[in-house]
Amino acid sequence: MVGFGRVSTWLAAALAIAALSSSVDAVDRSKFRRCDQAAFCSSQRQTVGSSDTSTYSLLAKPDAATSSSSVYYFSLVPSTSKKPLHASLSFLQSGAVRLRTSEVAFDGALFDAHNAENDLSKPRWQPKDVLVDTTHSSFERTTSSPLTSIAAEDVAFLSTADVPTLVVLRGKPRAFAMEVYVNGELVVSTNTLGKLHYDARKDKNNDSNAATSSADDAASGVDVHGGKEIVDYGEDGLAIYADGTHQVKGTTETPAPVDDSSTWQESFGGHSDTKKFGSTAVGLDIHF
Repeated sequence: MVGFGRVSTWLAAALAIAALSSSVDAVDRSKFRRCDQAAFCSSQRQTVGSSDTSTYSLLAKPDAATSSSSVYYFSLVPSTSKKPLHASLSFLQSGAVRLRTSEVAFDGALFDAHNAENDLSKPRWQPKDVLVDTTHSSFERTTSSPLTSIAAEDVAFLSTADVPTLVVLRGKPRAFAMEVYVNGELVVSTNTLGKLHYDARKDKNNDSNAATSSADDAASGVDVHGGKEIVDYGEDGLAIYADGTHQVKGTTETPAPVDDSSTWQESFGGHSDTKKFGSTAVGLDIHF
């Protein structure tokens, strides 16, 4: 009887596995979008490793948060012709560290406001109800730490709270990254793979972004030539500098036009999703 019972148990388990496999095979895969059917996913896969992929450099503000403070403001400058991102770093009393980015300049009061209408002149909409206590905790600038090396181009801060927290913003050109150390250990690092992607909002009724990209760059102070003196232009239209070097192809090229049908609306399975401000996706690699 014992042997028969064991056989029955194994038989029941085998039948359960078979039933589960059948149910999995019965899933209608056509009801789930593939990557090439989603505008953001497909565009990201196409730009990985290409010259259109933006990498970001930290532009520190020496006059901001040089001593004890609650918020540090800085900029992230892309390697392409996109406009710089405005960013801030803050420590919270809950022990959290908050990194914020926006395509529009902001201060604490403006960013915390509830942009219900998603006004393009203000930071994008965010929910009113946040479960984490957002009360700020003060921190201090530091230039050295036994935990990691801090280069001259890096910006590092140490919390003044009970739990020692060190945050290092890496300032190496085209390689912005953030590292968070808690109780002497590296617990979180972000953008170490350079996957930061930020889609700025667009106004469909006044979609002049592509036509005014050069003007926007000039207004934002972005110099795609790195301050070099231009003495001539080659047959390929790229600049030739006084030091003998040539402009790298792709640094000022206008991004390839995006299909309007996917920029402002996507449809799948009979359902349509209208995107009032175009793609507003944000991507970032995070490692724990």
